Amino acid sequence: MFDISNSKHFYEKLVYDYEDLHKQPDSGRAAINCAITAYHLPEWAWGDWLKKSDARRRLGFKTVDDFKKWLDVELWGFAAVQSVANGTKHFVRNEFVKTQRFDARPSEPGSAFFLIEIDVGPDRVRNDLETVVEQQILFWRDFFRKHGPYGELILPPSGVLDFST
Repeated sequence: MFDISNSKHFYEKLVYDYEDLHKQPDSGRAAINCAITAYHLPEWAWGDWLKKSDARRRLGFKTVDDFKKWLDVELWGFAAVQSVANGTKHFVRNEFVKTQRFDARPSEPGSAFFLIEIDVGPDRVRNDLETVVEQQILFWRDFFRKHGPYGELILPPSGVLDFST
């Protein structure tokens, strides 16, 4: 697809989509691009290498849908980016209520940001989309390192908090 031909390239697209959001935290375009890319990265990993790998068998995935169900549990915020990706693709209005734009952070007047609804156990919480995407990036970097064919992967130039273990 243009010059994005494997899951490492698609991961890098997520990194740069995140960087766009970081630089323009009030951009709905950047927010939606992050969510769409984050949601579709599993399909790229699956098609690129995971469906043929020993990792798929070790982790117990038979299909890409099995993989996505696993991600719903293992990847914090994955279901939330799915609702944004599918809500925007199919114009599902009831998914719109799961996102919200604020015009200012209390600590930073004039800095708009987006919140996204996330299921945390039986509860639903809202979290900053930028933080959710940071976690997606860190998860994928670590997943690719551990299971995939790609070694070092870039992180956003602006940096992310590394919560990985």
